[in-house]
Amino acid sequence: MRNPSYTHPEMALALELNSQHIRFEWQAPIPINHPTNPKIQCFIVDFRFHNLIVEVDGPHHLKREGKDQLRDQLLGKEGYQILRLPAELCLKKPDEAVDHVERCLKEAAGREHRQRPIPQD
Repeated sequence: MRNPSYTHPEMALALELNSQHIRFEWQAPIPINHPTNPKIQCFIVDFRFHNLIVEVDGPHHLKREGKDQLRDQLLGKEGYQILRLPAELCLKKPDEAVDHVERCLKEAAGREHRQRPIPQD
């Protein structure tokens, strides 16, 4: 399990989200059904916004591409959209990172709205 400390890029993104009054859960546990390892019962994600998960990826993620893809697939099966942001973007241009988050939130809200059944009279 991940240490509950935050990286500088995650902190920069969180501060920018807070300054724009965007609510989120930080290091939220997401229950999953792992197909090959039953000991893994949840993933800790960097940021959660209802059905959008944002992961801040630093250079170490280049070595974990396969694991990250599986993680994204499993979270997708649970109904989450995944947005991976480069750590450097979050650190140097957190306002642009938040723009990406807001776009994804709007897209996700539009999909959710289209999927709701129309009430019958």
